[in-house]
Amino acid sequence: MSTDFASAGEAAGSRDRYLGGRPFADTPEDQALFFGRSAEIDSLFNRIVAGHLLVLFGKSGLGKTSLLRAGVFPRLREHGYLPIEVRVGQAAIKRDAQQPGLEASFLEMVAAAAQDVVKYDPSIDYTPGEGETLWEFFKTAMFWRKDELQTPVLMLDQFEEVFTLLEARQREEVAAAIGGACGLMPESVRARRPRGAGGTLSDEPPRLKIVLSLREEYFGTLEQLSKHIPKIFLDRFQLMPLSEKQARDAVIMPAALQSSDEEREAAGEFRVRPFTYSEDALADMLAVLEGKAETVEPFQLQVVCRHVEQIVAAIETTTSEPVIITAKEIGGRPGIQKVIENYYLEQIGKLPRRQRRLARTLCEEGLLTDSGFRLMLEESQIEKSYGLSTEVLGSLVDSRLLRREQRLDSQFYELSHDSLAKAVLAVRPRLRLPRHYKYIAGGIVVVAAAGVVFGVAQWISMKQTLQAQHRAGLRRPQRTAFQHLPGRPAGHRGSLFAIDDPLHTEFVQHLERMRAKQAELDALKRELAEIQAVREAERELEMRGWLGCPLCGLNFLCKCPSAPG
Repeated sequence: MSTDFASAGEAAGSRDRYLGGRPFADTPEDQALFFGRSAEIDSLFNRIVAGHLLVLFGKSGLGKTSLLRAGVFPRLREHGYLPIEVRVGQAAIKRDAQQPGLEASFLEMVAAAAQDVVKYDPSIDYTPGEGETLWEFFKTAMFWRKDELQTPVLMLDQFEEVFTLLEARQREEVAAAIGGACGLMPESVRARRPRGAGGTLSDEPPRLKIVLSLREEYFGTLEQLSKHIPKIFLDRFQLMPLSEKQARDAVIMPAALQSSDEEREAAGEFRVRPFTYSEDALADMLAVLEGKAETVEPFQLQVVCRHVEQIVAAIETTTSEPVIITAKEIGGRPGIQKVIENYYLEQIGKLPRRQRRLARTLCEEGLLTDSGFRLMLEESQIEKSYGLSTEVLGSLVDSRLLRREQRLDSQFYELSHDSLAKAVLAVRPRLRLPRHYKYIAGGIVVVAAAGVVFGVAQWISMKQTLQAQHRAGLRRPQRTAFQHLPGRPAGHRGSLFAIDDPLHTEFVQHLERMRAKQAELDALKRELAEIQAVREAERELEMRGWLGCPLCGLNFLCKCPSAPG
């Protein structure tokens, strides 16, 4: 269905009101669509201007990069500051073993990023910096916009890559470069610049602001850098999920935007005309997106709103009236949940073919209980039990299906949100048995296979014994006592008779054992049938709205006080 919506209303030069899964970019078009974070933009701007170093941290999927690019960057430019975005982890990827140290490569990346800023904004008159350290570079570099000197703001995004991609020695070199740039003239610079040669540089710190942006689980790990950056925890800002009011703004405001003449010329007209949401549609959308945690993640909000925009595009092909999106158009809460389900399956489908089944097994069995509650697993346990590498787990984190959390020296993974957990539970195969039921079925198969193997082995043994007796010339066993069938004459010799022979006795005993094994197998089959009946009853209760006791996970078998009467 979403494919049909996507194809409806598309035209050359059109643009979307919602970005879907991708983050906001540092462009006027994306910045015009960014809503719901005005309070965070004001607070971040004031803190950046007031200090030298700021740490921005928050959980994955909350939109740290989007907040910086689409919210903070334009505010800084309006007040004489120049954002320069750098990903520190790329220094480890691009570093050549022949280079003298990591800091030189890091400095080259900063210089290249500064040059890119000039390409992006031709109004900047840039004088490249000199020297061998970050302190010297920003002490000598100059950025002019007309007759106003700009203050550079070094944005180190995805700063957790310092801990995931760099070795301990390399981290110290990066930390020393950042810490040195925030303070007075470093001793290494003073030693290389005698009084006469370095007289043009004062001891004061350079005109520079630094922002470190990283995931929340790595915030405590910054303690490793405090030796070189003593004030690293002095000023910090934690990004929280969207509140209900912020989420409403992020949904409603882009839908009501009108394209200006300059925007039409630069990026084209919006794909759909301005539209509105009814209150029931907004209530259903926020109810699904909030989940049990009562918080909204911007990423899932954009995915759902992008689907709504596709619905509007399809409706506009049949009417010229302004569109009002109601709960009926989006299918109510089940329809919104279906959007998240489709996104889950779409992201799983992007993995290599051999990894898709393993990834689904992890999400649908390892990270989710039978009642739909989220679980958390450690990285090595996932690799051992489900065969997924760190690279595949990283892809699932980047696609916002999983959330990674650092605990002590281990990485733990869980489904990113309650709304996604519901989607995963919905697409899980309905005939799937819980894990302990599978163990019972496996036991039945093992017992049956063992019985077959035992019977075949006994038959082969008896056949070999008879062949050995025949080769030895032994006579056949004597018939010692005839067993007359009931109702036959006393003198009649029937075809059934007892044989006084050890082999016959052993064969009869073997038959008795086989009958006992068959009785055990029948009992296990009956037990499995009863378990399946219980599971069907539990599913019936789940369909009626009760997902199970939060204490024991059972349904109508629950004896807890919280169980429904």
